[in-house]
Amino acid sequence: MPKRKQREVLVVDDFCAAAGTNRRRNHNSTFSKHPNTLDTDKFECCFRNIWRDLSEDKKASFTFMDSLWFTLYMRESSREKVLKWIKKECIFSKKYVVIPIVCWSHWSLLILCHFGETKSKARTPCMILLDSLHMANPKRLEPAIRKFVVDIYQAEAKERPEKKRAISQIPLLVPKVTYGS
Repeated sequence: MPKRKQREVLVVDDFCAAAGTNRRRNHNSTFSKHPNTLDTDKFECCFRNIWRDLSEDKKASFTFMDSLWFTLYMRESSREKVLKWIKKECIFSKKYVVIPIVCWSHWSLLILCHFGETKSKARTPCMILLDSLHMANPKRLEPAIRKFVVDIYQAEAKERPEKKRAISQIPLLVPKVTYGS
């Protein structure tokens, strides 16, 4: 493993140890089988610590989903439960919804932006998919992401002004990450 990556993992380990977080889950599919890599516990720990330090004003604009929800949603047997949990969150009342995605043993981060502001001309809805390595070919997640968003809309309210067609036109942006030397 390159030295830079080892240092990054050690920083995450130290960060979580200092926070006293050592939560374990029962879902082996989200744990890394390789030492010194990011797993669900480390991700959740870091994200919750960042969340804790945000001002209440910023928290009012954001929400984030559990890192297992997208993975569970992808399983037909869990889909209805996940949609029920998400419905309770009223996520589209927020400006930004952060959704961790673990797929093919790789982490990506989906951010839904301005979904509750469909009538605004200044802020148009979009989806941003962050994948620093582009290892999982992020665009191949697009059909599953769009189905997920449509199902959430349908679960939240039967009479939403947004239609399936409108959701299909919301852009999915995948920014390229360039690394300095």
